[in-house]
Amino acid sequence: MLVSIPFNSSLTMTALIQSIEFALHPGGGEDMCLCIEWEPGLLEILRGLDSGDEVFEVTTDGPD
Repeated sequence: MLVSIPFNSSLTMTALIQSIEFALHPGGGEDMCLCIEWEPGLLEILRGLDSGDEVFEVTTDGPD
């Protein structure tokens, strides 16, 4: 499966999902985590995005 990650209204990246995991918080609650393939340098870019409350499109197809 693939996930589309928008950087802005005109730039989107598509990444291959390797796995879906759940991160448990101390005291309860959890976050869903998409584990993706990444290239060197991409991690810093993704960490810079404020994506905690974003909804991302997951598909089985590549980008249009």
